[in-house]
Amino acid sequence: MKTLVANVAFMYRVIGPAGFIDLLYNSFVAFLQSSVVFT
Repeated sequence: MKTLVANVAFMYRVIGPAGFIDLLYNSFVAFLQSSVVFT
């Protein structure tokens, strides 16, 4: 768990707040698309 937090903090420093928010949004959208199946 500690390494996960360190990785996230490192990514946040590297790509910056805007890029981090964009990354979160993209992964959220991908999660929704994979979990919701339109029948």
